[in-house]
Amino acid sequence: MENQAAKAKIKILKAGNWNEVFAGVLLIFYGISRIPVIIFGNQTREPSRGFTLIELIVVITLISVMMFFAIPRLNTSLLESDSRKVSKWMLLTVKALKNKAVRQQIPLLLQVDLDNHKLWTAVDFQTTDQPADPLSGPVFGPMSGKMKALEGNDSRETGSEAGGKLKLLEAAKGEEFKLPDGFRLLDVLFPGKVPISTGIATIRFYPKGYSDQVMIHLADDHADRITYEIKPFLPLLHIHDGYIEF
Repeated sequence: MENQAAKAKIKILKAGNWNEVFAGVLLIFYGISRIPVIIFGNQTREPSRGFTLIELIVVITLISVMMFFAIPRLNTSLLESDSRKVSKWMLLTVKALKNKAVRQQIPLLLQVDLDNHKLWTAVDFQTTDQPADPLSGPVFGPMSGKMKALEGNDSRETGSEAGGKLKLLEAAKGEEFKLPDGFRLLDVLFPGKVPISTGIATIRFYPKGYSDQVMIHLADDHADRITYEIKPFLPLLHIHDGYIEF
């Protein structure tokens, strides 16, 4: 499991600024073209004379070595960028939600829209601050006092208090993330529950630092299945190849 998670993390490493890489490649080609002159001197030649065999061997060898190291990086950047983009968003979002729920002491949500294949975050106004058992899945209850204070419109509050509420709500919201073309959400699975394959599934993150336990299943543009596992007491998302269940 740990090896699979490590492989997934390697996939989301940044490829770097490719504009600078290609500029460097052009400079290298220019330098390679000057090697015969440096090695053999600027000898006067007849217009019809080409490079010698040794000169060609030197240039071809250097180009081959350069391409040996460059091509794997190009493949990783161009062909796997969508998979890396999804995994990176999931990893960073889950970690940020757990941290923000503790820091701001409000329950937060990760909403998974299975019909439109998109995800977003929000503040939770309808769940109790803490479930009785974090492993049993989401628990609905009356709105907490902190949530009522955030949602209510008290005419006696000052402008700075109202502004503080608005900033707190805005800080807990995230931009909607739409899966790349060819990617699709399959289902969301809570322990002991039937998989949710349609509609919107809600995953909760609580102020004491834990979350719902859940498996998010999706398929990439090659029809390969990926499982994103959120564990209640661990800050990092676990990524598995294939369709994994509890």
